[in-house]
Amino acid sequence: MPASFPLNPWFPVKFTETNIKTLISSGEGGRERRRSKVSTARLRISFALNYFTDAQLTTLYAFYVARHGAYEAFNITIKSTTYLVRFSKDGLSWDWFKSSWHKGNIELQEVTA
Repeated sequence: MPASFPLNPWFPVKFTETNIKTLISSGEGGRERRRSKVSTARLRISFALNYFTDAQLTTLYAFYVARHGAYEAFNITIKSTTYLVRFSKDGLSWDWFKSSWHKGNIELQEVTA
């Protein structure tokens, strides 16, 4: 069973549909053919982590390293729906802005089981 994302996402959470690909071919006489190249739509999920503590940063970083960045899938639950996702890319960054407070953004890509 995949691990679960250790922090609650800060809102708003942005969902973007990805992976719908349509092949459009033009034929003689102006005809057009369309064919779906992918059978499953996937979501990209992004959200900000605002005002998280040193302890939460340590937890997030350990979770990221344990997944080997964008390599291993994990679960995240948003509004009682669980998604199987990976980090969209390798590389995790955050800003330190006050005392022991940080800000960052998380981008995840839905994957199939």
